[in-house]
Amino acid sequence: MRTLIGLTICLALASTATAGPAADKAAEHLYAGTLAAGEAELQSLSAASPDNVEAIAGLGAIQFTRAIERFAQDMYRHGLQPGGGAYGPLLRLPIPVNPAPEKLTYEELRAIFEHLSTDLDLAEVTLSRVGERAVKLPLATGRIRIDVNGDGKADETEQLIALAFGDSAPTEFKAQNESFVVAFDTADIYWLRGYSNLLASVADFWLAFDFRETFDLTFHVIFPKAGLPNSATLTTGSQIAGMEADSIADFIALIHLIDWPVADRARLTGLASRGLAIIDLNRKTWASAMAETDDDREWLPAPGQKSGVMAGMEVTKERIDAWLGALGEAEAVLNGTKLVGHWRFAKGFNLKRVLAEMDHFDLVLWVTGHAALPYLEDGTIADGAAFQQADRVFSGDLLTYAFWFN
Repeated sequence: MRTLIGLTICLALASTATAGPAADKAAEHLYAGTLAAGEAELQSLSAASPDNVEAIAGLGAIQFTRAIERFAQDMYRHGLQPGGGAYGPLLRLPIPVNPAPEKLTYEELRAIFEHLSTDLDLAEVTLSRVGERAVKLPLATGRIRIDVNGDGKADETEQLIALAFGDSAPTEFKAQNESFVVAFDTADIYWLRGYSNLLASVADFWLAFDFRETFDLTFHVIFPKAGLPNSATLTTGSQIAGMEADSIADFIALIHLIDWPVADRARLTGLASRGLAIIDLNRKTWASAMAETDDDREWLPAPGQKSGVMAGMEVTKERIDAWLGALGEAEAVLNGTKLVGHWRFAKGFNLKRVLAEMDHFDLVLWVTGHAALPYLEDGTIADGAAFQQADRVFSGDLLTYAFWFN
């Protein structure tokens, strides 16, 4: 997981907290994969002692992990192709192959995205109760388990580190991650709230549109044994010049079929609100991290702190400033005070108007510029130089840092 921007937090609130029983209890359930029991236990602890910030943070962390677990279980249940090809966000999970998947309908897939968005919002609300208060939640991230196949237990093959890397990770790497402890603190809680919004926004993007035709005609590539409407007919095994022709044809069809009517305007316009929330939380993340006076097993290290998580990825004040500068441009775009440039036009398009007014999303026509025509305006276009500067400061590795930072 990762984070985005920062506001000023008092130096007196810098993380000097130490972990206690509630943090131990949260870790115990995360390592065992007993997330439902952990949520109930931490819920009771936080209800009995509303000022127990450690119990609140632990509860939110478990709820976030449980949201991921439920989604992974749904994907496993319907036989998501491991890796998901390149067919869209949230459809690329490195989960095991289900030998006997259940049938999947369009309505069921929408319900899965709705549950994910709701579960992530629940975690974010819980984590927001931490506020600016100091907290410590030490976790050996490599020991966290989720019950992917829904059989009621999480074994060693269901450790997050194993699911993320499969057989590609060396044994010593897995062992190091199992023993390495990150002391998640107030800055990291802001970061996790940002990631909750980020993942929920992806689910909301799917839900904002009616993609039924795309599902019916191409999603058998993603869920090959889930009984999708045209799966049997379109799976022919044809070859062209020694290449599998079905997948090429399906990918072309997918691009052509991304002409989706708007199905939920509130979710579509809400994407801007989520984006602004992510930016705000990222600012708070870095303000909190910069105010820290310790150097305790950091997930997101401020300049001068060590990171045991991302070896070789240095965090400097120049990089933080460049990152926040780029996010400032993104904030102006989401607010509609700056326009988005297009390769074809001298004018820019107003993203806020796009979200509020467009009645369908045609990917090809957006690339060519035709779909942007109704939204072109005279005005200030968001400065691409800010992003170029950030990429320079990050030595051309801005995207990798972005995944980490949120």
